[in-house]
Amino acid sequence: MRPLRVATGDVGEETEGQLVTITGTITQPIVNDLPFGFIIFINDGSGEVHSFVTASTGIDVSGLSPGQTIEITGSAGSFASDFEVDPRTQDDIRIVTD
Repeated sequence: MRPLRVATGDVGEETEGQLVTITGTITQPIVNDLPFGFIIFINDGSGEVHSFVTASTGIDVSGLSPGQTIEITGSAGSFASDFEVDPRTQDDIRIVTD
């Protein structure tokens, strides 16, 4: 299944449950929410969204920092009242520019 490429500001109810790809700039320091995972805030200019990297995936986020442009593929969903994109494996996060 090919992921649907969407703008960061378009991740919402319409994309929930779909495999999506977003590309944007990391806007804030990575939030350590262990033991659950890490939160990455991303914006392509259309609106900020976050990606929740679940600890159980084993994805290494140590090379990520604010200002980098990254591409994330994952399941679009929501937690509380926030929409998010949840990557599945290390290959789902790619640094586009440092």
